[in-house]
Amino acid sequence: QEPSLIRLVTRKFQHTLTPQVPFQTGWVSGGAMVVEKELFARLGGFDEGFFLYWEDIDLCKRVREANYAVWLHPQARASHIRGASQEDIRAKTQMYGTSADRYYKKHYPAYIWLLQRILRKIYRVVRPNAR
Repeated sequence: QEPSLIRLVTRKFQHTLTPQVPFQTGWVSGGAMVVEKELFARLGGFDEGFFLYWEDIDLCKRVREANYAVWLHPQARASHIRGASQEDIRAKTQMYGTSADRYYKKHYPAYIWLLQRILRKIYRVVRPNAR
């Protein structure tokens, strides 16, 4: 599935059971991503225009567009210290928004970019401390 803004917001409220077998998904975190070297190179690697956020979602979208699948293996484990890159919540929120804007501008028409931007601002008002 494409990681829409609605899915990114509602995932915080979902309490679904994770399947016990590998399954296809829209994206996986770059902190625990494994990509074949040749495919990574052919796709141009991570887009360096992203800083800290959304580069993994962007790469997974390009993987799917190249007719490959993104898989999640539920038994795989990785340690990821969430928030260690940036402790300042305001700065983190700003960087996240800048990267989200880049992603939507890169992959979608202007009206989608604008709509997600408006919805993201509403979300930040409703849930100012959301991570």
